[in-house]
Amino acid sequence: IPDGLADNRSRRGELRGTVDVTAVLTLGAGDRRVDVKLTINNHARNHRLRVLFPTYLTEATLSRSGQPFDTVERSIHKELDAELREQPYATAPMQDFCDVSGDGCGLCVAAAGIYEYECTDNRARALALTVLRATEMIDVGAFANPRYFMHKAQTLDTPITYTLSLIPHDGDTEVAHAHVQRALHTPLCMLNRQSEHSVMSDYVAPATDLPDLGQVITLTGCENVEITAFKKAYARDTLIVRL
Repeated sequence: IPDGLADNRSRRGELRGTVDVTAVLTLGAGDRRVDVKLTINNHARNHRLRVLFPTYLTEATLSRSGQPFDTVERSIHKELDAELREQPYATAPMQDFCDVSGDGCGLCVAAAGIYEYECTDNRARALALTVLRATEMIDVGAFANPRYFMHKAQTLDTPITYTLSLIPHDGDTEVAHAHVQRALHTPLCMLNRQSEHSVMSDYVAPATDLPDLGQVITLTGCENVEITAFKKAYARDTLIVRL
């Protein structure tokens, strides 16, 4: 790709650079999603890199994305207004997933550490996620002075790894959202104390037969409700559950 901008910063330069991209796709047995481990090593300056997932859902008029304690719907088509000093952005923020649905099917992309997306207003209806924004300035006006350049923001020669999950669905975004949570919040099992065997020479392990499946807490009869925190209370012998 072009290595950076021309001297007058009005177009891409003639020199060429490279961006190394590696994608490892994993499909687990019985899973409805495809997990992607995306590693990027950037060697070029002043450019944005996006990963696009075309859906061709031309009937779709809205896209959705996760926000803290909310899912926000946005129009795919942006109306330009000549009277506005700042026109609507094609891109929008995302917290944990973005989604587009139409004609009884849809695609949801869950991602950790990616906070900008666009659903393209064309036949492809692609979910475009920004994975790299290499720049050396934050404003072409007041901060255009080279003294304020942020050269480390070019993110050069520093591998970045993202974890994404592709979740096709039948248009039911609530079902897809459950898969988003499973993809991004996998359980982490930890033992934070010494094993009995290391401190008790005469320790005999009890005969325990644990079930194959169990829950500490279960929500039943609750639509559009999810658990956002679950921990043991500090001051008393109870559990704290936040919904």
